[in-house]
Amino acid sequence: MAKATLTQKLDASAAEVWELIGGFAGICAWHDLVDACDAEEGGSVRRLHNAGGQGQLVERLLKFDEEAKSYSYTIIGAVDFEAPVVNYLSVLTVTGDGDGRCTVSWSGSGDPAPGNTEEDCIAAWNFIYGTGLKNLAERFGVA
Repeated sequence: MAKATLTQKLDASAAEVWELIGGFAGICAWHDLVDACDAEEGGSVRRLHNAGGQGQLVERLLKFDEEAKSYSYTIIGAVDFEAPVVNYLSVLTVTGDGDGRCTVSWSGSGDPAPGNTEEDCIAAWNFIYGTGLKNLAERFGVA
């Protein structure tokens, strides 16, 4: 099983950052790799339209905790796109660090899809999570 966790310290409160990233279907507002996101099934499923017309990824919300500022999700389908991972679980969390600062943690785990390696999965997460966290750092500043 492949695993990766990326973190980013931000110069903004956990509440401020969560307001932007806490909506499961709101990822296109802060992530450059997502052109659009459609909420389905009452908001428990999101269809991500990958940037540049590179297919779609369909993800299901597994757990949402407003108080802990965290949610977990899994991939349930794809259109014109092959994810490098199966049995995927991802968790996005915002933790307050005091003094109006916070840390965003984004982790993923799963098994390599046929034709992929653990290194392929980790490289994909480093690119996807890293791009999102970089966007947040540019928006809020680095703590």
